[in-house]
Amino acid sequence: MAEVQKAFVEEIARKYIPGGGGAAKEVVSGQIEFCPWFFYEPGLAWVEHGNQYDGLNSFDYLLFPYLPSSDELMLPGGSFFVRYLFNKVEQKDPFADNIKPVSAYLAKYGLNLVFSKRVMRHVKYFLKVLWKARKFKSEELEELRKKNEEGIEAEAVRFGITIEKLKEIENNWVRCFLYNRGKLRNLWSFIAYKGEESHSKIVETIRKQLDVRYVVFGHTHKADLLPLSSDGKGEYINAGTWTKIFSRNPGESLLREEQESVFVQILRDEGDRLELMRWRDDLGQGERVNLFEGMRTNKVSK
Repeated sequence: MAEVQKAFVEEIARKYIPGGGGAAKEVVSGQIEFCPWFFYEPGLAWVEHGNQYDGLNSFDYLLFPYLPSSDELMLPGGSFFVRYLFNKVEQKDPFADNIKPVSAYLAKYGLNLVFSKRVMRHVKYFLKVLWKARKFKSEELEELRKKNEEGIEAEAVRFGITIEKLKEIENNWVRCFLYNRGKLRNLWSFIAYKGEESHSKIVETIRKQLDVRYVVFGHTHKADLLPLSSDGKGEYINAGTWTKIFSRNPGESLLREEQESVFVQILRDEGDRLELMRWRDDLGQGERVNLFEGMRTNKVSK
């Protein structure tokens, strides 16, 4: 992970600071902070990816995410699903990821996949991975628990939050299905589970625990901005996705585009006003996201 972070800083320095070099790296590294779980600013914002509330993509020990007695990552089922199967499905049908849950996609287009030798071959690979997964013994996981606890304590100190409050939020993590469910139940999760439904519940818990104005997630690939209370003192923001979303229906193109290349900005010199923006390469800047569903307008907080 440290190597990836170092490479990221070097690339940013090379691409955006004229001349590059060691001085440029110092400038960039001083303005980028890597957070293993969340970013928090008291009274203002809590930001995290959001995968910990989705059992297909969560880590049981996020702050020490390794297999017992190994330096290999304890990857969730969703990572294997994408690596061994879904990447191949999207090569045949680039629109596949637009339909959720997977059961809805299979009901409509599954028959086409059955006649694809490449896809069916990778179905076998994926099933082999699922069948290899097992529940670990408590003694095997003890070291992971200890390291995860140490990580939580470190983040509490780093951001000035009590351990009790972080533990309360951690209690809402959804256990990783791959290592905590039986094989058939785990397999069914890939077909019917809707992980994003839990997000609306956890964001209110976070807001109340920490009394923050904004709770920001990603993960679902659906840009959104919703009030968390009638008094307008709290809002949930989802930053959409930075990957391309395809649509079979040309009429949906505009809706899809509003979910892509989305970012959140908080304007400090304007009373910490928040904007949900979409990056435009053709303009070289961002523009306001138009939310046609859910909020239907991009409400601006004051």
